[in-house]
Amino acid sequence: MRIALVILLLTAIGVGLVEIRRQEVVFQHEIQQLTKDQVRLGQESWALDVRLGSLTAVEALRSRAQEMGLVLEGPTPSESSPQSPAAEPARD
Repeated sequence: MRIALVILLLTAIGVGLVEIRRQEVVFQHEIQQLTKDQVRLGQESWALDVRLGSLTAVEALRSRAQEMGLVLEGPTPSESSPQSPAAEPARD
């Protein structure tokens, strides 16, 4: 009777270990898939950043504005850099 109990316990422990190993393999596979997706999404994000940079570059904007017949106006010197009180001539 004791031997049957020991065999039963060892069998249960073995089945438990096999199940733990199986779960470990499943989780490792899932981690690998998520890592692959993360790399792919990082590459897509980089490509979109590069595309956005090229679309918002000054020369690209200027050429597209010319194609559409738009006139670009920049800020006037007085709007872009207000004069500080120290830059004004001294008054007596």
